Amino acid sequence: MSAQETTTTLTDLLNSLHRHLKDQIQLLPTLHLQLGLSPSALEDDFRALHAELVKGVERPVEARQKEVEEWMTRCDMVEHECMRYSKALGENVQSSSNTIEELRNDLVLPRRYNLVMERQEKLRQVSVLEFVLETQMIIILISALPLETRAIGDTYEPVALTRTDFEPNIF
Repeated sequence: MSAQETTTTLTDLLNSLHRHLKDQIQLLPTLHLQLGLSPSALEDDFRALHAELVKGVERPVEARQKEVEEWMTRCDMVEHECMRYSKALGENVQSSSNTIEELRNDLVLPRRYNLVMERQEKLRQVSVLEFVLETQMIIILISALPLETRAIGDTYEPVALTRTDFEPNIF
């Protein structure tokens, strides 16, 4: 919705409400007269009407504010997880997708959330891949240890130790 459409819609809404309020409020003095109510009762009705109108306008705005807060919380949680993944993976994380900072510029929160979720999934996949590669490297190194120790053992001659080598020196 463009700014012009919003203004037109808002103007139409206000004009419509103005006509309706004017028509309805003009009925109140006659009704009060027919009921024999005091002039202060009419003022009380106007105050109550004002309070209801204010609440009626604030209610949907507050609902949307709460919805925005919930989306912001969702986005913040996923963004935090992405930053943790990025930090754990270090500088070698190569990605063609947008950074978290770039994604934060998207003002449409559901879209931003979905984009950050995609980024999180890519980082998770890279993390799993790196874990698998590191694990395989460790297994290769561990499997090579017996060969290395045998090679080291072959270079040195065994030393014959006697019992006196382990007895403490007593003066």
